[in-house]
Amino acid sequence: MSLHEASEKAQVLNDQLTKKCSELSCMLQTVTMEKARIIADHQAILQVEQKMMTQTFQEQNLLLDAAHASITNELQTVQNEKTQLQAHLDHLILEHNQCIQKAQDAEKRTAVQKELLESTIARLRGELEASMQEKKSLLEEKERFQREGYL
Repeated sequence: MSLHEASEKAQVLNDQLTKKCSELSCMLQTVTMEKARIIADHQAILQVEQKMMTQTFQEQNLLLDAAHASITNELQTVQNEKTQLQAHLDHLILEHNQCIQKAQDAEKRTAVQKELLESTIARLRGELEASMQEKKSLLEEKERFQREGYL
């Protein structure tokens, strides 16, 4: 092969390589642009998803805050009711103890009055018995006087 042929062959190969490099450069530019578009699309999708997640979290936080406020309010209401019920229970316990004391006092007074009445009844029975004995004696004495003629 001659130098001229080799030069032509090298020129043809060089032209082919230049063409191939140009094609590859175009392909690289196309791929780079496609990559940039895909990255931009992906970032846009990520931003939308991030906004949606942020909005969802904010909504959930609002719901949680509302639930927390509601539960706190309900807890306060229940604690107030508990305090009122405890005060009412304490008052009822005091009244109950006072009633028990009054009942015990009344029972003692009743026992004392019963004892007094029983002793009064016993005394009156004794007096009645003595009066009946005296009446009997007086009747016997009257009868004796009548028999003896004093009356």
